Amino acid sequence: MRKSELKLLILQKIENSEYNAFFRKDFKDLGGTYIQVGTVLRELCQEQRLRRIGHGIYGKTKVCTVAPFVGERILTRGLTRIAPEVLTRLGYQLSPPQAVLDYNAGTSTQVPTGRNLRIQGKKTKRKIGYDNVYVTYEYVN
Repeated sequence: MRKSELKLLILQKIENSEYNAFFRKDFKDLGGTYIQVGTVLRELCQEQRLRRIGHGIYGKTKVCTVAPFVGERILTRGLTRIAPEVLTRLGYQLSPPQAVLDYNAGTSTQVPTGRNLRIQGKKTKRKIGYDNVYVTYEYVN
């Protein structure tokens, strides 16, 4: 399959998808080889149509309309919304982190950043984030 055809198919899949985050394996059914898919995804990241937020994980982007970042491409949903989507799709069970529970209960005035996720059960080594901003994890058995 030609790279240009594969690129169009990937862009169509991204535009028509309800998801804001994609895995490399989401595009393996489009007919390209593993290397072709990786090459196209890398090109889309360079064009800022996608943003790489982890190993094999990509976030959908849009053009920002808020000053002073007008015209720049940003994630369609923030990292605090995309990270839970990624982990849920990977099969992890999430619950509100302790900081959120304390804030909602009124025992803390510290406003949670939203970049801390509580994972129930199995642990993960995945780093989800970009530009030195990453999600951190709390684990509950």
